[in-house]
Amino acid sequence: MLSAKRKSSVCCAECREEIRAGKDWVRLAGQQVYHVTCFACSQCGVQFANGALFILRNGRPVCQMHFSDSPEQQAGRVAARRVKRTRTQFTEQQYRALQRYFRDGTNPDGRRLQTIASELGLVKRHVQVWFQNNRARQKKLAESRHG
Repeated sequence: MLSAKRKSSVCCAECREEIRAGKDWVRLAGQQVYHVTCFACSQCGVQFANGALFILRNGRPVCQMHFSDSPEQQAGRVAARRVKRTRTQFTEQQYRALQRYFRDGTNPDGRRLQTIASELGLVKRHVQVWFQNNRARQKKLAESRHG
């Protein structure tokens, strides 16, 4: 029996495989979600890099080379978008564990960051940035209370 709290899984618009929160890198295009490796031009298959221009044609991404000569472009009806940097989404379990580790020490060394990352199935750099952001957040809260 399925729990009522279970969230419906999000699938990649290209390969139709499940997007695993906290594990998979994703790109968003309109209302669709893609694995980074699946986010490519539907005409030529070239993978989009950060900052690359694309449009959605019939719900599928198309690179600048293929939309620049199109009738839509010549008529000025194309609203090109840029590929944005991917954001890391932590699962609830990962987030709680990071908070617990933060209470134990706000500035772990490189070895400790790697251990935490390995335990949580994350990349060391993501854990490092989370700790930096959390320290900044704590500092800001402390200043607002005293200032």
